[in-house]
Amino acid sequence: GGDGAALPMAYAAYGDAFPQHLEGEFAIVLFDLRRQVVVVASDVFGTKPLWMAIARGGPCGGVRPCFGASSYQLPLLRLGFQEEDCTQAPPNTVLTLDYHSLRVLSQRPVFEFDMR
Repeated sequence: GGDGAALPMAYAAYGDAFPQHLEGEFAIVLFDLRRQVVVVASDVFGTKPLWMAIARGGPCGGVRPCFGASSYQLPLLRLGFQEEDCTQAPPNTVLTLDYHSLRVLSQRPVFEFDMR
């Protein structure tokens, strides 16, 4: 149950564009192990906070980059991420990251507005 149960089906149907088919407030991190990507999405106004942290080594150790996400920055800092590793996801944004390198593959708005 719950709203989150619909997300895998929406992602399967629409891919990275699935947030365009959502209504309301959301902050989502989705790991697609088949495509080897991480999809990060925030609602149009950024009402739900979403903090991300990417560190080389860092709290995960080793050579591979480490990823963390939370509604607040403090839990990421408590996990061992440094403040400079942390960024707040911008509102109205879908980020697609490479699962292994955590490099941004694409960044686009959830909704585009014609302000003419």
